Amino acid sequence: MAVLAKKRSSKSKRRNLLFEKVMAMITVANLGLVLFDLSYIPWRNFYLFNIGGVRVELFGFQAQIPRLTDIYDPIKGIEPYRDTVAYLEKVEQLKAQVADQGLRSPQVTATLAELRELSDQMVDTNPFAWLT
Repeated sequence: MAVLAKKRSSKSKRRNLLFEKVMAMITVANLGLVLFDLSYIPWRNFYLFNIGGVRVELFGFQAQIPRLTDIYDPIKGIEPYRDTVAYLEKVEQLKAQVADQGLRSPQVTATLAELRELSDQMVDTNPFAWLT
């Protein structure tokens, strides 16, 4: 009887030890996530400019892992400012026009004039003035 009780107790001790190890790993992972969440806003520029997307090839399949900020910004409620998005779209339009038509075309001249106007508006209206 004593041998049977020892086997049961050692088996339950092993099960308890495994449970405690799993819970410790979950706790450490949770702490890491909390620390990352707390550091995200102050270190966002670091994450944005230094930790970029990665192309991974595994077993012949290629995948593009997006930048960390592309994944976590929506979780934190960070959205691009609509005027900035419009400005960047206009810049991309200008690049395409220059590649297709060259610098001297009337469309490029018109787009450059629009960009100058948008730049003046961005400087004059400074949406981030309330932060200072």
